Amino acid sequence: MKIYIATSWKNEELAKNVAALFRRDGHEVDCFCDPSNGRYCFRWTDHFKDIKEANVFSFLALPDARKAFREDKKWIDWCDALVMIYPCGNSAHLEGGYAKGTGKKFYIWGAFPEGYFENMYGFADGIFGPEDLPRLRKRLGVLKMTNKEYEKERDKLIPEAARYADKEAGPTRINKNEHQRKEWGFVWNRAFHPKMNELAKEKGLT
Repeated sequence: MKIYIATSWKNEELAKNVAALFRRDGHEVDCFCDPSNGRYCFRWTDHFKDIKEANVFSFLALPDARKAFREDKKWIDWCDALVMIYPCGNSAHLEGGYAKGTGKKFYIWGAFPEGYFENMYGFADGIFGPEDLPRLRKRLGVLKMTNKEYEKERDKLIPEAARYADKEAGPTRINKNEHQRKEWGFVWNRAFHPKMNELAKEKGLT
C-alpha cells in the first residue's frame, strides 16, 4: 500500500518514526518532512522569522509555498491511504479531507486530549488512540504484530506519558483552549512514542 503521512512539523521525529514502521511493514510511504525519496520539503521558518509577519496572501504569494502545495498534492494523489497524526494543524486536516474526497482511505491516529472532538472526523475510515498504533498497522496490512507481553508493557507507558504531559502542559481536565490542548498532545507524543519504539525494538517487534 502507498501511504501519505499528514501532520505538523512539531511531530517531525514522530512522523519519521511512524514512516519507518510502515516501511518495515512493506508499504511505500511519503512523509512530508523526509526528502529521502526526492520529495520537496517546505518550512515556513525559512521565509519568516515570526509567523505574525505572514498572512494567507503573503504566504501563498511565495513561489516556494506554491511549489510545496503542488508537491503535497502530487503525493496525496499518489497514495492509497492518508494517515493523519494528531495533534496537527489546518493543512493536515485539509489534506485528509481532500484525500477522502478523492477516494483514498483516511485514518486518524494520535493523542486526543479530554474536551477535544470533531464531528467531521466521521469521514475517517478509522480513528485510533495513541496506544492503537499496532491496530492501525494491522488495518493497513502489517507483517508483524505485538504479543500480549508487549501490549502489557506498552500500556504501562500510557499513564506515565499523561502524567508527564500534565506536569509540563497542565492537567487535561483544566479548561483549555484549542492551542493549549494541542500543546498537551505534542508533549504527550514526545513522552510516549520514543519509549514505545524502544520497547518494540527490545521485544524484536519492529
